[in-house]
This record gives sequence, C-alpha cells and structure tokens, in this order.
Amino acid sequence: MKDFNKVAIVNLFDDYACDDYAVALYDDEAKLICDSWLVVVNGWGNENARVLGEIKRVFPIEDCDKEIVGQVIGVVNMDAYNKRHIEEKRLKETAEKKATIEKELEQEINKYKTVTYYEDMAKKYFMDAWLMAKPDSLIEGIGEHHGLLQGLIETCIRNDYPEDYQKIIRITYQFSYGWRRIHNPATDENIADNLTTMEFTIAMLANRGWTNTEIALHLNITVRTVKQHLSSIFNKLNICNRRQLQIYMLK
Repeated sequence: MKDFNKVAIVNLFDDYACDDYAVALYDDEAKLICDSWLVVVNGWGNENARVLGEIKRVFPIEDCDKEIVGQVIGVVNMDAYNKRHIEEKRLKETAEKKATIEKELEQEINKYKTVTYYEDMAKKYFMDAWLMAKPDSLIEGIGEHHGLLQGLIETCIRNDYPEDYQKIIRITYQFSYGWRRIHNPATDENIADNLTTMEFTIAMLANRGWTNTEIALHLNITVRTVKQHLSSIFNKLNICNRRQLQIYMLK
C-alpha cells in the first residue's frame, strides 16, 4: 500500500471485539463515500480478504497514530436501499397515522352515540338561548314549551335561577291550561292536566323509555325522588305502569 494520503477508521461488522481499525483510503474510493459510509476492506496480510465495515471517521495520514492494517477496496452503493428504506418508513408512518385517525374517528362516532352526549349538547344550546333571553326577560317561549324541553328547565334553571324558574313555571301553568282546553277536545286526545310541571317532565321522559336512573341524573334528583313522582303520576292518572302513560303524554 502506497500513494494514499487519507486514513479511515473502520469498525468491522464481523469483528466480535468491536475494535476500530485504521485502513488506507485512496482518492478513488474517498470520492465515493460522500453518500455511503459502508465499505469493503482487506488486509491483515491477506489480499483476498473481503470484510464489510463502517467508516467512523476520515483524516489525513499524518494525523494517524494507529497501525495501518488494510485498505478500502470498495464502497457499498446504498442508494437503492436508502430509497427503499425511506419509502418503507413513509408507508409505516402513513399506516400509523391512518390507524390513529381511524381510532379517533371511532371514538368520536361512539361519543355521538351516547345519550349523555345529546343531553350535554341540549343543555349547552338551551343555556346559550337562556343567557340571550334572560337580560330582556324573554321567558314566555320557554314556559310555553316546558313539556317539549323535557326537563331542561328543571336541570338548567331551577337551582341557579330560582326566581326566574318560578316565573317560567307560572307561565307554563297558564299556557298549558288554555292549550289543553283547546287541544284535547279538538284532537280527542287526553293530555294530562292534573300533573305538576316536574311530574309532567318525569312522565314525558318515562314515556320515552328513560330509566329511573337516567331521569334522576338528567334532573339532578335522586332515584327515590323519581319513584315517588312516578307513584304520584300513576295515582293521578289512575294507571298501573309506564305503558299506559302514552295516552296522556305529548306525542
């Protein structure tokens, strides 16, 4: 080996000692290692030896303090592998992103399927409307639609706005009395007119298949209170079970 001016420090792949070796690096090979640091070396007194290694660093021969034991005789072209590796990495990342998006989408869809989600959205929209209506005391429409609001008045207003709640309930009673006098004879229906607003709300929810627990959570009352109201409802309407509620409820 002669006429070389660079030295490469190489770690050989099949060297269990993992030692670093100094090998001669000629200009022809040095020009090729800009994009690849995998090289084939020989040496150790055997010109036919072919060992794959990885270059750790390159420096001028005058800076080398190690014994030169071989030379770089070839540079491994990694272009095809690198492109394939980059593409495989991109595909893997794409697949992982897709899986993440699908999982998030499934969670979002499942959220929309829950009763709690719809309850929360109903409360949000109701409170948005209430906060716009309250400053100008525009509460007539709320009282007139008490039954159709299915407990939102009780849930959102009764505890936090007790005075407004009482005003709304008075409007509800006044409106409902006149509405039933016209509605029931005209439609041959018998919408209940002897229930309190809370009883009517619970009866509406029970008629729609809500459990006692769901009603209690929705109205912020206990299950025992729900049962007491249902007993009162059944007695006032002279019925025995929930199935019979439908003839007295809004469709």
